[in-house]
Amino acid sequence: MKKFFSFFLCAVLSMTAASFFTSCGSDDDDEPKIPLSVSPSNITLQSDRSASTTFVINCTGTWTLQNNSDWLMTSASSGSGTTNITITALSANDTSSPRHALISVFCDGETSTVEVTQLAEYSNECSVTFSDPYVMNNSVAFTYNIGSEVSYFYAGFLSASAVAWTEDRIVNELGNSDRFDPQDTDITGTTGFGGMDPNTTYYLCAIAYDAKGNRGELTKTKITTLKENVNDPWVDFTGVSYTSTSWYLSLHKNPFAHQYYLVCYDGINALGMYYLFTDAEIAVLMNNLINQNLIFPFTNDSDELPYNRTANATDVYFACWAQSGKFEFSPQLNTGLWSIDSSDRPERKIGERRDVRRIHFTPAAEMEKLASSLKIRKI
Repeated sequence: MKKFFSFFLCAVLSMTAASFFTSCGSDDDDEPKIPLSVSPSNITLQSDRSASTTFVINCTGTWTLQNNSDWLMTSASSGSGTTNITITALSANDTSSPRHALISVFCDGETSTVEVTQLAEYSNECSVTFSDPYVMNNSVAFTYNIGSEVSYFYAGFLSASAVAWTEDRIVNELGNSDRFDPQDTDITGTTGFGGMDPNTTYYLCAIAYDAKGNRGELTKTKITTLKENVNDPWVDFTGVSYTSTSWYLSLHKNPFAHQYYLVCYDGINALGMYYLFTDAEIAVLMNNLINQNLIFPFTNDSDELPYNRTANATDVYFACWAQSGKFEFSPQLNTGLWSIDSSDRPERKIGERRDVRRIHFTPAAEMEKLASSLKIRKI
């Protein structure tokens, strides 16, 4: 009987122990699974190179990470369980627009994403760009677009070789040119650059600064001037005569000129049009006049095309723009400035206009100073 009791007791203890260990194993299998999540799911980085921050992957099992950007580095691409991940920008965002990346995390058939935005180094409101470029063989006209934070800026054109220059070199080169202010009267409306070579590539560049001297993004616009051709339509001025009330222009067109348009300015305006405006700017002006039906084409040679003369005006400027039989405009204008000399005869000014890199609409007072400095002879 005693042996039986001992055997029974041992059996009970063995069953109890087995039950205990089986119960512990069941508790491990029933541990709650952590669903996959990332925190935070939206991250903003500063514009600097090496800007970094962290996010957390929450999950129970093994995870893998996929990064769709070549400018962003993650501290790990796979792992298991809850993990802190560091993300780092491999380069600065030296533009005026934010850039974006997407990080995807996968775990046990689940997917979570982290959206990363790196801020732009420059603001669009501290930049200057060119729009509506109109290109001739020797000049370009355009409109400035100026951001609201711009306090001053530099603009100019550089040769095609500048494409290989560093940004700092271009900025320094622009800094040696004229400084512009958004309130200057000479950057309103259509303006441009002259003194360019035909069939040549240039870069129009601008760099702007705010009131604290912080710079905006360097902007570059590529343009190629028009090519000259021996078959271009052309009209040649042969002379000018006048009365107290009229100017009379004599001219002759070449065989490729089907028709042509003319504009005339005299007095102070004549000097401004000739010395301060590029062909491209005048072409834009003439285009507007043509579209508004304010000037009309001529088709024949003429000895006496009359234009009204401003009282006592001694200077007169003509610009002629010819079209081919296909109604294609010439890549250049024929322009001329005449002044009445001491013998009471209109004399054409000889020589090219100056190589102007800063072209603008000049107030009348400045125009009078210009006329004085040129010592135009008047009767």
